[in-house]
Amino acid sequence: MSRRQKYLGNILLLVIFVLGGFLFWSGSKVQQGSVADLPIYATTQRTEDSFSILSYFDFLLGPKTVFSSETLAQVMEEPNERNLFTGGFIMIFFSLTLYIVFYIWGKKQRRKLLMKGVRVGLVFLMLTTISFSNILTFLKAPPPIDDIVKPPEVARAIYQFTPTSGTLVTGSDTTITSATAAAAAGVNIGSWRGTLTDDNFHWSVLGSNQASATNYDVQLNFAGIQLNGANKMIIQTEVDLDAAIAMILQICDWTSTTSVDNAADAQCTGGGWRTINSQTAANANVALTTVTTPVALTWNIYDGYFTTGTTGGSAISTPLTNFVSGSNVVKFRYFSTTQSATAIDIDYLRIMPIIDSVYHPASFTNLGSGAPAGTYANAHIVGNTTTAQQATTTGDGVFLQVPGTAGSIPDFYLSFKNVETYTGANTIYFKAEYDCSAATAGLDHKFAVYNFITPGWEDLSTTAVACATTDNVTNAWAKNNVTLSNYISSGEMRVRFYGDLNSTTNLMLDYAYLIIGSTNTDSSLCEVTFGTGTATNCTNTRDLDPTGTTNAFANPAEDESASTGAGEANSHYAMDNESTPDTTVEEATSSNVSFPVTVPTNAAVVGLHYAGRFIGGSNQATDLTVQMGVKDFAGLTTATGGWTQVGGTATFNYVYTDSITALAATLPLGYIGNPEDHIDTTNNRMNVRLRTTAAGTSTGNATTNWDFIFTSISWVYATPQYEQSAYRFYGNLDQSPPDVDTPLAALNTAATAPAQGTGFRMRILLDNYGQDVASSGVTFKMQIAVRGADNLCDTSFTNETYADLSDSSGNVRYYNNTNLADAANITSDNANDPTHESHTVVRETYEEANNFTNSQNAIRSNQDGKWDFALVDFSATADTTYCMRVVKSDATTLDTYTVVPQFTTIPENSFLLAGLFPLILGFIRKLKRKRQSV
Repeated sequence: MSRRQKYLGNILLLVIFVLGGFLFWSGSKVQQGSVADLPIYATTQRTEDSFSILSYFDFLLGPKTVFSSETLAQVMEEPNERNLFTGGFIMIFFSLTLYIVFYIWGKKQRRKLLMKGVRVGLVFLMLTTISFSNILTFLKAPPPIDDIVKPPEVARAIYQFTPTSGTLVTGSDTTITSATAAAAAGVNIGSWRGTLTDDNFHWSVLGSNQASATNYDVQLNFAGIQLNGANKMIIQTEVDLDAAIAMILQICDWTSTTSVDNAADAQCTGGGWRTINSQTAANANVALTTVTTPVALTWNIYDGYFTTGTTGGSAISTPLTNFVSGSNVVKFRYFSTTQSATAIDIDYLRIMPIIDSVYHPASFTNLGSGAPAGTYANAHIVGNTTTAQQATTTGDGVFLQVPGTAGSIPDFYLSFKNVETYTGANTIYFKAEYDCSAATAGLDHKFAVYNFITPGWEDLSTTAVACATTDNVTNAWAKNNVTLSNYISSGEMRVRFYGDLNSTTNLMLDYAYLIIGSTNTDSSLCEVTFGTGTATNCTNTRDLDPTGTTNAFANPAEDESASTGAGEANSHYAMDNESTPDTTVEEATSSNVSFPVTVPTNAAVVGLHYAGRFIGGSNQATDLTVQMGVKDFAGLTTATGGWTQVGGTATFNYVYTDSITALAATLPLGYIGNPEDHIDTTNNRMNVRLRTTAAGTSTGNATTNWDFIFTSISWVYATPQYEQSAYRFYGNLDQSPPDVDTPLAALNTAATAPAQGTGFRMRILLDNYGQDVASSGVTFKMQIAVRGADNLCDTSFTNETYADLSDSSGNVRYYNNTNLADAANITSDNANDPTHESHTVVRETYEEANNFTNSQNAIRSNQDGKWDFALVDFSATADTTYCMRVVKSDATTLDTYTVVPQFTTIPENSFLLAGLFPLILGFIRKLKRKRQSV
């Protein structure tokens, strides 16, 4: 061999060594997260594994690696830190090994022969590697920011629906009148076209006048319904009866036959008809009988609205998806079996599926030993049994009643379900109308809310209330500036009503509801613009406990003047002092308070809520009157002085007012025109003013006291929203169609993986709580990470570095079952499948590789898709815990993670290692002796 050949050979070995070192260094930088310092950072990704020399030896010497050119090519095609380490190690290992073999070991002739062969092999290896790689992409500049940032998504809200067709099943049409103006009695349009709006143009139908048969069955259909993640469906109608025909109003349940009021028929298939009328204490329908006068009716339908039984009531599971058919239709009917030929006139019908911050009882649990009477349905938000109506301004006097016994206290709680929050929400507002069945000495009672974290009950009031016979006492309480997630578990909140004395006296509840919302957190955002109060005292508006000590935001009145000075310091807002300004010198007050409210991402605001307690003049019977208003931030506003007046007024007595009891039944709860205009989305806040609407006399010297103020929002999602909602691990089952073996752990519980090389399975649910997503409408991928130093697979992903799960590399990877194909449809359910609340679960696919999609079924709002993943511990370090998450195919995280699956590899067998140690030591000694003999 010539000197030149030796020189070139040495240079080649040196180049390989240096390149290997560069790749190894690059891998270490990626492992440390310093990818921004590298020219390759735009194409470099991190894998799931922490660096371990032993794990890389294991990977390199594994049955699927064996130092192949394919492995080195993979370094370039999939430039993650594992492959960077691998490529670097291969180059360094080969260069050093060959150098040692050529120049230290072996005889001269063998060294020359090997030198030629190995150099040719190395050149071939390098050429092969380059030909299989896209090495130029390693060196290209990072892409422009505009190329990698997604454009913002635009919210489009569709939540108000009117009929799109109608069916007259029983009854007969009446003569259509097209030459008459609208009248209170109604003008007949002749079909569903008369039911679109509140305009006194009706659809009039005559009864069939048959004995012992259906006389009225008038159906209205809504096509193209989107739930948009709704937790309730508001239903509103106005109807006029010409006779007391005991009308009931029903909605079609397309899914469940459980306790339906009328069986499925040709129009409502699958489940049956459910009556939405109010219920009596015997859980019977309150039929509509009002005649000659049009009646406006409002209901809030939600999962838990319908009940069975008369001893507290048992909830019937009715997710809102039950009421939307597979073709996105909601069907509603006006129904009566009363024999009559008189007319019914339907003015309008509308439905609004929304995410509302107002919650009504959804189930009942008796904690005592007494026998309840009535049902929790009797505690639905203020009803009126005489008109079958929900959402009027007074209670209906029909109670849920729960006694104690001679040996137990009266004690029960109500559950409120599908609770949603928003950023800035920090307060629980609860209001109830209640009583005791008899004045009972020594028996006091309280309301309390449940903390799931502590855990335990926390009283809403500081002082117990004595049992009296005063009918229908109304009070409200607020638990402010709390961590709301502590009081919510799987979407459920609980409020308890309990006594403190063993007694057979009934605790009686007429209605109860709670609202999740915001109170002030920053007193610097409060103002006094008319009056002499101190603005920072607005901190006193955060709590509400009328049965305890009242701490109020006091604002002594200021006299009007023809000249109050000049400049901003002396200015006030329009109509701070009265609604109809005049030249009479009077006194007035005005102040305003701001609250943190951030609209959820990809959401549209569809309603506002508020609650307040205040008094116009606390120190005398003054004629000064005050009212609250919500600030309108829109430039085009006709609001009074910039605030939209809401709720009731107060003079010299404290007044409660909120968005539930202060609005007529013809409007949706929380309705304010253009609600989105009332939120400052730049600073993420709302503002409420308490101002004088009727000024007091200048000698009154009144003081306005603001005890409590609170705001909240209702919204819908304008895009699909995904939540990683449930998971479970199983043994592997290699059979088609896809199924799983025995569970390795309970639902949403960490598992121990089987022996290395043995496949296992994970089934996971993804909840869509936004708009419907069509089949194959979204693509996801699975990611994995070694659990971080905090030993938590947490939903914030703190201390974890996630990377895509691979089917061909990684310590943990997808498993390839012989009898199953990737993306095979799941065709049946397993009894041990994961579940999520009461949601419908739709089957998707079995997966052995990224990516995956919902190719088998659409996932509608409030449904969960189910996927099945085959996994294997290929070469992981023993006793290592891994976390897993689903992301979108572009690596964007999901909107919500409620659970994070985790599993741990089998710990090392110390006894086995102890037994192998002498064998390994003997092998090393034998090799050493052989070397010495050469």
